[in-house]
Amino acid sequence: MQNNDSKIKVLCFGRFYDVKKGGIETHVEALLENLADQVDFINLVPSKTWSGGETTIAEKIPVKITPSWNVDGSLAISPSLIFQAWKLHRQHKFDLIHLHFPDPMSHLASMILPSQIPRIITWHADIIRQQKALKIYKPFLVNILRKAAAIIVATPKHAESSAFLCKSANIVENQKIHVIPFCVNPIYLHEYNSDDANLILNIRKNLSQKYNLQNSQNSQNFHENSKIIFSLGRHVSYKGFDVLLKAIAKLKQQISQDLPKFQLWLGGEGILTNDLKRLADDLQINDFVKFVGQIADADLPNFYRSCDIFCLPSITKAEAFGIVQIEAMACGKPVISTRLNNGVDYVNQNEITGLIVDPSNVEELSAAIQKLLENSDLCRKFGDNAKQRVQREFLPSVMAQRTLDLYKKILNKK
Repeated sequence: MQNNDSKIKVLCFGRFYDVKKGGIETHVEALLENLADQVDFINLVPSKTWSGGETTIAEKIPVKITPSWNVDGSLAISPSLIFQAWKLHRQHKFDLIHLHFPDPMSHLASMILPSQIPRIITWHADIIRQQKALKIYKPFLVNILRKAAAIIVATPKHAESSAFLCKSANIVENQKIHVIPFCVNPIYLHEYNSDDANLILNIRKNLSQKYNLQNSQNSQNFHENSKIIFSLGRHVSYKGFDVLLKAIAKLKQQISQDLPKFQLWLGGEGILTNDLKRLADDLQINDFVKFVGQIADADLPNFYRSCDIFCLPSITKAEAFGIVQIEAMACGKPVISTRLNNGVDYVNQNEITGLIVDPSNVEELSAAIQKLLENSDLCRKFGDNAKQRVQREFLPSVMAQRTLDLYKKILNKK
């Protein structure tokens, strides 16, 4: 049993940690930062390069980074992660181990640690793409799921839609599964006047200058007269950005004037960035699409505030939640997402906080974008509903308290 007078010591395997944060990394950072006063965390992660190092979260939570071979942007092979886990436990004697799956490398590293230390697994998504490797890995994954003290999912649909967590899989006892929603950074909830046209115009101009988003045409007229569609994420196949570009090309055909009435700002980078740029060239939509590149955390709220529509066009269940959705919703923006029958369409509610379309369906995505482009009142209604939903369900205080309660419950059972 944990001594109530001491802080809980937790080794967190956070998958990655660098400036190009994905959804898992964003969640881990928020979790550790919001529990820093109650929990002594160390975040152990592989790098995306051969270089290792150390850094901190919020200048107080240690992050240990081990050298690795990054296979495909999402899978790392880092033998030193195993040694570092063993070394850190000898120094700190952790009370709990918190893993974030899917992450076979961290799973392997955690196996070197004493079995009596309770394992908590936050289940972000099933393994979708690497099916051949999954056949080999599956017995090990099933074993740790059965032995885990608790499994956290962000929404009920995470468990219902998972091949490993659903009741029919008969792998995990239902009482082990705990629903703890992911949270939005409070910075996105800061109030601003979305109806102040001059404010939004100035935000757009500043972002355009900083990220070189000016159009070849008269930039002032463009920003005053155009709608902005914003999308953000790592440029990898499951994000569906190629489908979004094709939807933009279809919309372009319906524009009769020389000046575009809308533009897509596509943030992020990845292994498919050059392919996406070539696709935009082939589709002849360069005046309708701007590749923003990596966006600084401090600028992200203004990107959401400056847009009219946020789009999450993911095409597989590798996208299981979409933290970028709740960031956009917190800023009062309507969301267009895809029907993946998991946490993505649990977060964005069709015809309430936005629109949901079938994945990989260019026609439906194009029609949904057009519907919102043509109806500002509907955008405002969805955006208001979206912000209220975030304020009800996706606050940091809720996530932090429920996670801390779970930590204490597990330790009291020891």
